[in-house]
Amino acid sequence: MTRVAVVGLGGLGSAAAYWLTRRGAEVVGFEQFELGHVRGASHDHSRIIRRSYHTPHYVRLTAGAYRAWRAVEEDSGETVITTTGGLDLFPPGAAIDAQSYRDSLTAEGVPFEWIDGGEVRRRWPVFAGGTRVTPDVMAIWSAETGIVPPARSTALLQRLAGERGAVLRDRTPVRAVRPVGGEVDIVTDAGAERFDAAVVTVDAWANHLLEPLGLAVPLAVTREQVSYYPHADLDRFVLVRAAAADPQAAVRLAAPAPQRSLGADRARVLLAEGHVAPGRTRLDLERRVEGLGPGPELPGRVTTPAPEVATDLDGAGVAVARRNLGPVPGRQDHRRRGGG
Repeated sequence: MTRVAVVGLGGLGSAAAYWLTRRGAEVVGFEQFELGHVRGASHDHSRIIRRSYHTPHYVRLTAGAYRAWRAVEEDSGETVITTTGGLDLFPPGAAIDAQSYRDSLTAEGVPFEWIDGGEVRRRWPVFAGGTRVTPDVMAIWSAETGIVPPARSTALLQRLAGERGAVLRDRTPVRAVRPVGGEVDIVTDAGAERFDAAVVTVDAWANHLLEPLGLAVPLAVTREQVSYYPHADLDRFVLVRAAAADPQAAVRLAAPAPQRSLGADRARVLLAEGHVAPGRTRLDLERRVEGLGPGPELPGRVTTPAPEVATDLDGAGVAVARRNLGPVPGRQDHRRRGGG
C-alpha cells in the first residue's frame, strides 16, 4: 500500500486525503493549526463554483470539479453544490477580454447567453436602480454556476477521509519536506517520518517548505475581505445570495485585492499571528445596492492568486497543489499532478 503524506488540511489537502483513501492509499495528514481554522482560504459560508473562465483548460478543470463534488455528495448523502446561475459582467475596457470567455466556453461545449446591460437590468431588478450596469456593459449568463460552503465541505471531506482510514493530525506543523532516494521525509517537532509520496497543499505557506528545496513558487499573498448584509428582500439577489434555507441567509459581498499584495514580510507576520486582522471595507456595491443593513465581517481570508502549479520535485513524489477547484486534488496521479 502506498503511504502518502498530505501537508496542509484546508480544502485542497482534505480533498487530497479523501481521494487518496478512496484509491487505497495509506494517508497521514498534517495541519499546523486546528482543523477548520480561519487563517487561510477554506473557511466562510460560501464560495463560487462556475464553468465560465477565460481559457479552455480552466473550463475543462471546472467540469472535473463538478464531477468530484457530485461524487462527494453521493458518498456522503449530503448536498454540497447549490446551483444559482451566474453572471460575468464586462464593462468597456474590462481587464480580461470577454471574447476569451466566450471562446473557451464554446470550445468546451458549455451553454451560455451573451446579453447586454439592458437585459441584465430587466431580468435582475437589483441592478436596475444602480449605475454599475450601464447599457454598454455586456454579460455572460451561465446556468452552471453556484456556491459551495467551504467550511462545511472541508469538514465533510475530512470526515469521509477519516472514515476510510486517513489519520489527520492537527496542530502539527511540518518543518521540512525532504526528498530521500525516491521517498519523502516529513519533518515535524516529533522528528522525521518516511512516506512514499507527499502532497503539499499549504497555499500561502508553500514557499516556507519549498524554498529550502531550491524551488520557489511565484505566489502573491493577498487578503480578501468578506462581509454579509441583511436585506428585507433576498429574492432580489438570486445571483449573489446564500441558499434560502440557510438561517444566516444574507447578501455576501467580497472585496478582493488582487493588485495589492501583502508583501512577503507582512504576509509572514499575518500568518505567524494566526489570523488576518479584519479591516472595515466599504465596497462600491454598498453604495449602489438599496436596502443593505449593517452586517458582520468574517476574518479576511489569505489567498494566493497565482497560476496553477503542478510539479514533481526531483522525481521524489512531492506534488504541489494550488487551485481553487474544490475536491479535484487526489483524483489525479498523486506522484505527478496537483489541483484545487
